[in-house]
Amino acid sequence: RYVHVASHPRLASEVNRGGTPCYQSPFRFVEFGVGMSGREVAAVTMAAVMLAGCGGSPVVSMPSLRITVDSTQVPTARGSYCWNSGGHGECADMASIEALIQAGRLTPIRVRPDAEATLSLDRQPESIELSAGPEEAHLDAVTLSGSTFRTGGKPGTLDYLLTARWKEGDVSWVFVVSVQAS
Repeated sequence: RYVHVASHPRLASEVNRGGTPCYQSPFRFVEFGVGMSGREVAAVTMAAVMLAGCGGSPVVSMPSLRITVDSTQVPTARGSYCWNSGGHGECADMASIEALIQAGRLTPIRVRPDAEATLSLDRQPESIELSAGPEEAHLDAVTLSGSTFRTGGKPGTLDYLLTARWKEGDVSWVFVVSVQAS
């Protein structure tokens, strides 16, 4: 018998410490264990509703990301995150890059081969990781030079995953580009 609120490591540790994290995300879910009594299902449902609703909790202000390629802004969607500031925290897991692309209705921005892209975060992170590939199972690290990187050189669609870390937590985003033949 169990309630699975999320699988994010930081969230799991927060729940295990008896914390009361707040979930405001399309990724929240609850699973009920097999063989639960009606009373247990009711108790779990009530707990899930209280956790999911968050009442009047203040909104946690997370960093924002802007990506531009050749002066064109690339739409992004926030993915998994765990953020704690001002005494309030939130965590959420994304199901998959593809699911997030679909949920965010992200369409690939057409770019030339090896175009220079610039990322801009409204807060300086401690670290940034960027990876890209034709599908989630085949993402490779992308080299960042300061706040710039080069898009792929071969024609095709590339899914990007960017994860940035601060002392308050970590946030990931996804975006998509379509490298055109030259």
